[in-house]
Order: sequence, then structure tokens, then C-alpha cells
Amino acid sequence: MEVIRLRKLAIFPRLGVDDHERVAVQRAEVDLTLWANLRRAADADELPMTIDYTRLYDAVQEIASRRPYHLVEALAETIAKEIARLFPVVRVRVRVRKIHLPFRANLKCIEVEFEEKATATGGPARSTAGRAPAKAEPARKARAAKGTKR
Repeated sequence: MEVIRLRKLAIFPRLGVDDHERVAVQRAEVDLTLWANLRRAADADELPMTIDYTRLYDAVQEIASRRPYHLVEALAETIAKEIARLFPVVRVRVRVRKIHLPFRANLKCIEVEFEEKATATGGPARSTAGRAPAKAEPARKARAAKGTKR
């Protein structure tokens, strides 16, 4: 599995617990790590075969500016889920750094990390709890057609 990384992507969300923090946008940073099958793209050397970095960048910018976020955790999770849904990735890791802190501290930033796994089709992984495995479905249909029970 190959990896694409975008580091220190500047975003400008309305971010913070207190109202005064969300009055104006503030600068934050995002690191993205995407696991995907990139061999075909490397062999073909064609943009449509890979993850377009411009689309990826634009998606993160849109998510960050879509609405105000109280927590860095909410922003990081939203980015992770959306990237897993929108792009053909196996897994995505998102780190969001809030640089301007609302309290006095000897800190450079706070950083929150979320990871999201995706299905083989590039969408987010779905829980299968409570559902029969897919291979059991044809047998159930065949029994139903014959009118027999298990």
C-alpha cells in the first residue's frame, strides 16, 4: 500500500468553545496521510489514475469553512470521514493543529489526530453488526423460493 501525505495545509476555520473564538476565522494546520493503491497511477503516469492533490486540498478547505466548530476533535473527525468518503483510499489519518490558543500557556499548539478506514470502494467503512454476511444471502433467497426454513 502506498502513501500520499499533505503536510502543514493551512486552513481558516471558525474554531473554539467560546463565542469570541468563533467570531473570526483563525489559522490552523492540517496534515493528511492517505493510504491508497497508487501502483497503476505510477505505471500509467496519468492524473486520472491517482488522487488529485488539488481536489484533496479544496475538499479540506471546504470542510474547514463549512460551519463553525467548537472542538478541534469535531473538525478532525469531519475531515477524516469526508476524505474517506470522497476519495479512493483505504485509510486516512488527519492531524489538525490549533496554533492560537485561547489561554496562556507555553505551548506551540494543540494537535488532534483521527484515523478513518474506508471500504474497498473508497467510502467509509460501515458497521456490519446485526447483519448476516453477504455470502449467506443467496442461500436465504434459495430457501425462501423453495418455501423451506433453515
